[in-house]
Amino acid sequence: MNKILSILSYLIPKSIANRLLATILVVTLVPTAMVGWIGYTAIYENIRQEKIKAVGFVAEERRDQLIQKLKDEHRRAGQFIDINVPRCKELFAPSKPKIDKCLQGALEIYTRREGALGASLHIEGRKGAAHVGLPPPDEEGDLKMLPGQLAIFPPAKPGLQRSYYILETDPISHSSLAMNYPVESLDEIFVPPHLLGVSGETFLSDADGFFITKPRYSSNQGKGVPISAVPMEKCLQFNNTEMLELDYRAVPIIHGFRYIPEINGGCIMAHFDQAEAFAPLKTITWALAFISVLITLLAFMSATYISRRMSNPIIALHRVTLRIIGGNHDAFADETGNDEIAELGQSFNLMTRQIIKHEQELEGKVQKRTVELELSNADLMAAIDELEEAQKKIKEMAFYDSLTQLPNRRLLNERLERSIIARGRNRHYGALLFLDLDNFKILNDTHGHQAGDELLIKAAKRLKACVRESDTVARLGGDEFIVLLEDLDASRDDAAVEAKLVAKKITSALSDAYELENVTHKCTVSIGIVLFVDPESKADAVLSAADAAMYDAKKSGKNVFRLSDAFADPKSTAL
Repeated sequence: MNKILSILSYLIPKSIANRLLATILVVTLVPTAMVGWIGYTAIYENIRQEKIKAVGFVAEERRDQLIQKLKDEHRRAGQFIDINVPRCKELFAPSKPKIDKCLQGALEIYTRREGALGASLHIEGRKGAAHVGLPPPDEEGDLKMLPGQLAIFPPAKPGLQRSYYILETDPISHSSLAMNYPVESLDEIFVPPHLLGVSGETFLSDADGFFITKPRYSSNQGKGVPISAVPMEKCLQFNNTEMLELDYRAVPIIHGFRYIPEINGGCIMAHFDQAEAFAPLKTITWALAFISVLITLLAFMSATYISRRMSNPIIALHRVTLRIIGGNHDAFADETGNDEIAELGQSFNLMTRQIIKHEQELEGKVQKRTVELELSNADLMAAIDELEEAQKKIKEMAFYDSLTQLPNRRLLNERLERSIIARGRNRHYGALLFLDLDNFKILNDTHGHQAGDELLIKAAKRLKACVRESDTVARLGGDEFIVLLEDLDASRDDAAVEAKLVAKKITSALSDAYELENVTHKCTVSIGIVLFVDPESKADAVLSAADAAMYDAKKSGKNVFRLSDAFADPKSTAL
């Protein structure tokens, strides 16, 4: 023990100046080093978390885009069945060969428009009612999909283009449509995003660890043999996370992966090279090293100067300083003497008193300002809420019918004008249905306007249930409604068939009896239909033509619909 104390006493400087020098250096450099290390660690962790978050975000985004693409393909396949199977049956029943020929032609057009490799339509238990291109992988039976599964990715076969299948079924018509798409159609989803830098990539693998989409880097893994990297193994074990590991090239990577049960197993992988991700740390390291050296030199020079100018009185002043730092504002330096240390003590004490006074004044101002800000914020938030509510009410009054909450004439005109312009771009027909309720005036005259309003609200709900979300149901006033159908077929004849099917659906829905509060009332509807595709058409002219067709329907005995010959193509047979 005595030997240890002897060594320590030998290491401790003997003079006060040297002790002061050593103390200042330690007090300055140690906290600086700690702050620097803490700062470096925080920066490293911030960069790490930021890159990991970016990789996870990209993987999640790609997953959502893939699922949405598959859902859109199912939706379009369902629309194909809903439109073409009833149409072909209506046109050519009971001749099955003619129905099949009609469906074959429609399926060929749809397959080309979808960019699919092939398609197969089964109708009412008959396999292959229509068939285009490559057959399904199970040629002897049907495609089998689990509940919630959106696509099938068959194993890759040498020399064959890789593809995937979707299967959409319609329980109403007992029909099913299998579509065969090339995996290249998924490439647009898996373009390397800017969030993953120059080295980043995203790709899709199947449940066996083989690439579905094309990887950015060449490797035998994922092609000749399954990917054996740890992230892929974890993902195929139904994990969704991010991690730092080696990829299929044995390169250190930040990984983000998402398991895809909707394709019966598979993974979306997002990669970011660690070398690129952590490259900014090199610059930060050199900057911190330079700052550390500079601080060390400045600290040494300052400590040497102070230690040579001061002696014992500085120790007492230092002790006072420590007490003030500890919160003891009643501590004051010794002011005795007539040298610089005494003057420093006087100045120090004056500064301490001013700081105490300033802190007290500042604390009072802060409290007062805090109260003022809280009151101002409360008033501001109340004013903002009031303004937002007023703007919402103004918008509803300007564009929506107050009774049925449907778009009014003003909003309908805007949407109709936009639809006319859109027809000119894609050359697909639109249709406007002008509806007038039959026997409505009898209800108003007999049971009052309250019963009439109740019926109008129920009729509006039935109308909205008869059309797609992309279509518009509006109320012109009284018992007059408008249905605007978007993006019908490019053929006027086929577009007319589609519009008539919707009109028939509406006629059926609105003809059911209405259970009102005090009465049960049956109210049919007369419908006028007009098709339009010419971008030079005027909204008022389209409305007038539909109105005229509606009155023609009323003259024909009500509860019917009539198709106007306005804007007709002379070569068309739709009328």
